[in-house]
Amino acid sequence: MRNSILEVHFYATEHGNEPVSVWLKSLSAVDRKRIGEDIKTVQF
Repeated sequence: MRNSILEVHFYATEHGNEPVSVWLKSLSAVDRKRIGEDIKTVQF
């Protein structure tokens, strides 16, 4: 795999909760895959 040009991190509250990650996990597998592909496009 290529080296990323941008590191992707999810926002975490001071208590360690990751609301974006929780939201993504609530989506359908198809939607998660689409969003993951978009993140990879930006990241690489």
